[in-house]
Amino acid sequence: MKEKAISQEIKRRYDAIASKSDGKDKSCCEGFSCGQGLNESGLGCANLAGIVQLFPGEVLLDLGSGPGLETIALARRIEPAIAFGLDQSPAMVKKAEENAKRAGVSNVRFLTGSMEEIPLEDESVDVVVSNCAVNLASKKESVVEGVARVLRPGGRLVIADVVWLQTPPAEVRKDPEAWAMCFGGALEVRDYEQLLKRAGFEAIDIKILSPFNAGSVSIKPSSALITARKPKKPDEAAEIRQAKPEDLAVVLRILEAADLPTDGVADWIDNFIVAQTHTGIAGIAGMERYGVYALLRSVVVLPRWRGCGLGRRLVDTLMSKLPEIKRVYLLTTTANDFFSRLGFKEISWGELPEELRASKELQGACPRSATAMRLSLP
Repeated sequence: MKEKAISQEIKRRYDAIASKSDGKDKSCCEGFSCGQGLNESGLGCANLAGIVQLFPGEVLLDLGSGPGLETIALARRIEPAIAFGLDQSPAMVKKAEENAKRAGVSNVRFLTGSMEEIPLEDESVDVVVSNCAVNLASKKESVVEGVARVLRPGGRLVIADVVWLQTPPAEVRKDPEAWAMCFGGALEVRDYEQLLKRAGFEAIDIKILSPFNAGSVSIKPSSALITARKPKKPDEAAEIRQAKPEDLAVVLRILEAADLPTDGVADWIDNFIVAQTHTGIAGIAGMERYGVYALLRSVVVLPRWRGCGLGRRLVDTLMSKLPEIKRVYLLTTTANDFFSRLGFKEISWGELPEELRASKELQGACPRSATAMRLSLP
């Protein structure tokens, strides 16, 4: 009876939210504070759109998508792939579909169903996100196991949710309204971590964001960002091929998603290569040539493919195309260790050849804080 009462209260509250004119008038935490960074709909513990790093071609699933505004925003960043939004409320799904049509976004699909029984095929998704929704599920183990099932090897989850730093009062666990307010069913941090480990996830990280004001409850929960990765490496083939002019738009979007410079890329697209899989482009690398010198730039591997040697394959393939080059240079702000393992040595900016100084990357596209590196070829 308790579980039924909780389910009914959650349904009542969310149907009421969906009945509003734009689906964003009230929060799941109405009368309470969800902490920092609500999403566009007002339903959530964080602004996931500002947190999640996404790349074009990555299939996404949003659990508890509500009126769909956040799902729609994320869908724009993964085109041409599909963003799926899953919500148990038919009224919410209808509202989300209306919002998608109004926004003119066509690569989004909203599904009615329970996150405890995700209606998608095995290994069909690259990224699973959720914003203040997993706490509403009565069978959270089923949710996490379902996420592991639908994620492709190397796929990742990013969940903003309410958590308890210590055991909550027993009466909170029994209160349907507390459940509907997003904190009655919230997990303790240690239980969240154990749940993910049992489902086989790795690289688990739980970052506490801010306190969650649960009214008069003596012990306060917090909002948190939970991230993890499915460990198995991809087993599909990635073909390294020459970039084509029609790849330029995707290459630029991948660079933008990785916060890498895009200036001058269009001028050098013929010197770029891509890693092509049956689901899309999984990685890119490019270079600029200046006489006997080359400037290596824009090496990006999509998250699901990291750790399986694809970055090295891309760099090695580029190097094989440099028979007349004596030295290869690069600038990096984050990948010093990776390039050091490939034989690059750190140098001062003053040691960069004059021929490279006219490049757009050195003329301001890269910050002066970037590390300069050099590889001498035999």
